[in-house]
Amino acid sequence: MNETSAMSDISSDLYEPMRDQLAKVNLESALAAIWSYSRYLESGQELPPELRSPDPFLREKLHMGQLAELAREAVMHCASVGGAPFAFNVFARALDSMRDITDRLSAAPLDANPDSIFHFLDVILQQQFPLQVKMDIPQILRYRSIFGGEAISEMMRAKLGVTYDECYFFLFALMGSLTRTPRLVSTQSYEEFNISAQRTASLFSWLSAPVEALACEMKSQHVLDANWGSRWNPLGSKPFVQHDPDNPDRMYCPVPALLWHKIGQGLAFDLYACPGFDNAFGAAFEEHVSTFAEYHLSSDKFTVAREKAFTYKRNLLDGADLMVSDASGTIVVECKTKRMNLSARQFAPGDAKKGELIKLAKAVVQLYKNIAHVQAGHTQWTVQSSRFFPVVATLEDWLLFSPTTCAKLDAFVIEELVREKMSPDVLEQSPYTIASCDELERLLLVVNESSVGSVLEGKTKLENRHTMLKGYLHQFHQKQLSATYPSAFSEKFDIFNRHLIETRFPAAYQNTAK
Repeated sequence: MNETSAMSDISSDLYEPMRDQLAKVNLESALAAIWSYSRYLESGQELPPELRSPDPFLREKLHMGQLAELAREAVMHCASVGGAPFAFNVFARALDSMRDITDRLSAAPLDANPDSIFHFLDVILQQQFPLQVKMDIPQILRYRSIFGGEAISEMMRAKLGVTYDECYFFLFALMGSLTRTPRLVSTQSYEEFNISAQRTASLFSWLSAPVEALACEMKSQHVLDANWGSRWNPLGSKPFVQHDPDNPDRMYCPVPALLWHKIGQGLAFDLYACPGFDNAFGAAFEEHVSTFAEYHLSSDKFTVAREKAFTYKRNLLDGADLMVSDASGTIVVECKTKRMNLSARQFAPGDAKKGELIKLAKAVVQLYKNIAHVQAGHTQWTVQSSRFFPVVATLEDWLLFSPTTCAKLDAFVIEELVREKMSPDVLEQSPYTIASCDELERLLLVVNESSVGSVLEGKTKLENRHTMLKGYLHQFHQKQLSATYPSAFSEKFDIFNRHLIETRFPAAYQNTAK
């Protein structure tokens, strides 16, 4: 059977029956039901009787990515007027259909290349993991630190009409409301928080779209192929659905987890076209990482040094973004805001992921060049230990868990080292680590409880070299991690919120004080 025939069978056997079933269901009821399942999955909130499953383990089998997919299908196909209420039997049949479609579609690339099982698992992880990560205090403080500075806040004011702090407080208020109800009204006043009606309208315009516009965009992207489940979902950009054309102020947020992403990396997508954003974003990330290290590694046993430009062969070089040193070792950090692009996170030709891994390999080799300059005495840095541990810190997690992916990255690093006329032996002398910012923060907190060498010597052993850093820390340094994370952030969070309310939202502060 050829590929076109197989796709036609999947459409007629699986997709079209699901589409026809959803077409008989009322859209408003569907959006409210998906919200109920979202709350059930996030916090265990009890489901209404008509949505309950006879399966007591439904919560363990469900993930937020499936709900986002179901919301997409509901927006495209459910009836805006009329239609039956959304009940559990509709949910169960739609979920089974989506799983069957995904299984059948992903079988084709696996049949073509049985060795691609790790790639298949990689794609599934890339689909599911981002929405499973809840917005916690460390993330909120991290994004506020990065986006809340003057340069990016000015870009936000120009594009959205609000500063980051106003945006943060507004999203926080919305998330509070969405724990109780799936439906909001954009004409609700937020004047008590010092957010004018004009700014409120601007923010809702940023977060919402009419169902017709969303459905049109979704249908234009709809293709039944291996990437059916991992295509960009427009609800990620506009998580609120204006479901009633006659009352555009009324809207539903079926998957609130999508809204949280607008406070962080989602905001970067909205601002990337602003002149100067890339430089401001990179500088803000470096500033956050350096400030975090200085704050938490303040004892005399650590030397924390920021980027320091130096001259080598008449060229002005920036050097590493951060160096943390004690008597047992030196961490050398290169910060990268870039996220793995969408095509590299899908079933796609090898060049898509290859290009992303090559960019990461270049960042690794830049670290080795920086270390070589330190060792040769070209820089202004003084380190306590010549045992170096290079770390590329990415703002978002690249999820490099697959042995195949890690092996490819190693190969690209070696190619780049040879191109730069450097010995590949540095990979054994100073094995590198790829870490998300969240992982780097955890690492620094654990290092503060022990030492650089006692933590990273184990991580860079052959058997742990490609283990994700968060998993390694939980397995081998759980005691130190539990003692510092997330308690290290609690005081900062309280100070941030109190300062925000007192200085930016005086009306709300006065009401709270009463």
